[in-house]
Amino acid sequence: MAVTLKDIAKATGVNDSTVSHALKNDAYAQRLRQETRERIRKVAHEMGYRSNLIASAMRTGRNQNITFINDFSREQTAQILSDLLESVTKHGFGLKLYSDVDLDYTFGEILRNQLHYIISVSMNPEKRKQIAVFANRHHLKLVFIYEKGYGHFPAFITDNFKAISDAANYLYSIGHRRISFLCQKHNAYASECVRERHNGYVSAIRELGLPLNEKLIYCGNDTEEGILPILQLPEKERPTAFLCFSPGVMFSATYMIYNYGFRVPEDFSLMTFESAIPHSNEYVVVNLDNPPGRRSIQFRIRGIQEPHSEVIESAVDYLIHGKTSLSPNKENCYAFACQINSETVGPTVIRGPASQTEKQSRKGG
Repeated sequence: MAVTLKDIAKATGVNDSTVSHALKNDAYAQRLRQETRERIRKVAHEMGYRSNLIASAMRTGRNQNITFINDFSREQTAQILSDLLESVTKHGFGLKLYSDVDLDYTFGEILRNQLHYIISVSMNPEKRKQIAVFANRHHLKLVFIYEKGYGHFPAFITDNFKAISDAANYLYSIGHRRISFLCQKHNAYASECVRERHNGYVSAIRELGLPLNEKLIYCGNDTEEGILPILQLPEKERPTAFLCFSPGVMFSATYMIYNYGFRVPEDFSLMTFESAIPHSNEYVVVNLDNPPGRRSIQFRIRGIQEPHSEVIESAVDYLIHGKTSLSPNKENCYAFACQINSETVGPTVIRGPASQTEKQSRKGG
């Protein structure tokens, strides 16, 4: 027999209404003591309670699911989805996934299923506009994760500008003076993230008093080709560190570095956004043969930690309850700071630049 709210109320010593509010985690539930809310949810879980989302939708005219619209080709999708599932479940909601490839179909499904809450991670500016216009027209609640807010719909983001700036400052602090930046292509459809990370690098180099050398910057979609001219520079002009836009860029750079006769971290330090990689505390393997053969290297990434969980939890909380402790910037974004992980446990890709003596000793000189 299915467990009811009355059963949970009896087991916890509170009334049915309190149980209902605690399980829905609505505005009234926030007035309850945290211990009470957690005890009710724990007992409900132990008793095997499952909320009836269909009945709830019939009573309220709203479905207790959150719509997630995304470009599922992005490399961070798995991390975002994992954190999002955990957050919406904690709030007593389900999750409906839709691609931004066919927004007409997605909009029809939202209306047909009476979905009132939307989270969008679409990067294309035009698609973001379409989603915002649709949500506004139908009086739906919407937040964006990453990029910018649109109109009165906010975005919850990591501070990409400061993250890259802090990373460049860290590399400078351990002795690097020629820091290369491997970016992505800049065009009308480039994400705001591309522009912010690029501008963060440029700003940091200038503030550190270093020359802004265009030879050390590559902005394109073929890192393996773009890094070649950098690796071919004379030793006194070559960078000692590469700041990489993403893990994918770093993997391509590592492949070329080793196949060109260099090593990490003996010749170059590498930094990227480590939290974009599942299980980033484990060893990352990069194949050095194409197609993959016997040669490979493994190392641990030490770099920029993005607060994905904090960003998503805050976005979900704002979407449901309409509140956050942060203040938005002028672009209606709530920005969260990244952390620089300088830990050096085991083989690492970060170190200060090698001295001439070290280089000679490796070559047997």
